[in-house]
Amino acid sequence: MVRHPETVAAQEPNEALKAARLRLRSKRRPRRPMSRSEFADEINETLARLYPERQKGIAAHFVNDRWVGALERGERRWTSEERRAALRAVTGSADDFEIGLYPPRDRITTGTIADADLVRGLDRPDSTDRLALTTPGSNIREHLTDLTDRHEGRMRTSTSGGPQHQTDGDLVEFTLILEDPGIGPAELTAVELACERLDQGFAAVRPDDALVRCRLLMGFALAQLRRPQKLCDQERLVALAARLAGLRAWACFDLNDHREAEHWYQAAATASEDARAWGLGAWLMGAQSLVPWHRRDFRRTLELIDRGSYLAGQGSDVTTQAWLYALRARACAGLGDLNGFRAAYGQALEAAEYSNERDRRHGMDFDRGTLDLRYYAGMSWLLLRRPAEACLELNSSLDALPRSHNKARSVLTLALSDAAVQSDDVDQAVDLARAALTASTHQPIMPILQQGRRIRRLVQQRRPEAAQSLDEPLRDFALALTSAGTSAGS
Repeated sequence: MVRHPETVAAQEPNEALKAARLRLRSKRRPRRPMSRSEFADEINETLARLYPERQKGIAAHFVNDRWVGALERGERRWTSEERRAALRAVTGSADDFEIGLYPPRDRITTGTIADADLVRGLDRPDSTDRLALTTPGSNIREHLTDLTDRHEGRMRTSTSGGPQHQTDGDLVEFTLILEDPGIGPAELTAVELACERLDQGFAAVRPDDALVRCRLLMGFALAQLRRPQKLCDQERLVALAARLAGLRAWACFDLNDHREAEHWYQAAATASEDARAWGLGAWLMGAQSLVPWHRRDFRRTLELIDRGSYLAGQGSDVTTQAWLYALRARACAGLGDLNGFRAAYGQALEAAEYSNERDRRHGMDFDRGTLDLRYYAGMSWLLLRRPAEACLELNSSLDALPRSHNKARSVLTLALSDAAVQSDDVDQAVDLARAALTASTHQPIMPILQQGRRIRRLVQQRRPEAAQSLDEPLRDFALALTSAGTSAGS
């Protein structure tokens, strides 16, 4: 039986699309998420709005709740350009990858957080593969297929049986292999841009949502790596996979899965070195250093940062080098090394003068086009028990952060709460901690919960009755984080 061209063989739920729909509020019941029926209505209204000149023909693209359900269940992973445009408009997505849509030629199946994301590869060829002939390079493929058909016809009708026929067949096969371009340049650039958008928006999304997007893009990259590629494209795909693995590791870290994070960081670092992506490798080492940093293992933190600095020396951008210097300054402060802090922070400030926002990666903040290092200075002064200097840097950093970066703002607010405790202003410390926990409950990450619990312990030592007011926001935040972790693993 011929399969419907929008149907895929392996049905994996499209969690990205479902999550996008559930984020939309119902117009009929504002306190509840949008139903599939309402979602279908929105798509149809958007189709009519996007294609006003095709009022009659566009009706053929209208959908219903059953169609939406088929997409969410993974029974379909691709649809018409008109419907995809409407889906992107309704969900506010920048591209098809963000809502779990990809063309039949590149269908993939992805696993769960526990299966190390060993993607099982592309589906077996079926009738939908014919759609790939409309992609760039299809003329070459059709021409070579025709050559093969004519060659096989000659073999069947020839009576000579000479070796020339086998030579022709070898030539066609050789040409087929050389002409098969693997992933197209436009397709590869589109996936790289989707990864870039994921990186740039990482600070403003929940860690479980980020994990879903990482898996989707990772699965695509790995499926392509299993196919023959040009050497230059192969290196770009390996670097792409390494960057996605690093973002996935950071999401695991945010969800308190440190062991999984370490594994992904190690895999990402190996891939980045294979691709000779030295700047990426340097960033990965800096990102991985946050895992021992939050365990207060400052010596291991410095080891990873030093490894990152070595990789940066092989050919990294100055922005990443400045960030690594700032991380080193904070680690030195954690060891009580004031001179080491000052030396490293001085190097960071000097390098930051030449930083460029186009080299930005997750974990780096910018203010007026320059890498902003004040958070690291403030945290360092806190570790050196200099709360006045810490508050000056932390408040300036907080003022520069976008309002959409709730997680980072909460981390800074908790640092200010820590400074208030050091200054014996318990009331202010409690107020700041409560505000930080409440503001980021919808985007819970473990570092915030860890800091909040630490503030409670410090307040408990000074005024036990004041610490009790932090119990409820800490409990709510812990429940939200548990829910996020469960969502990520489901």
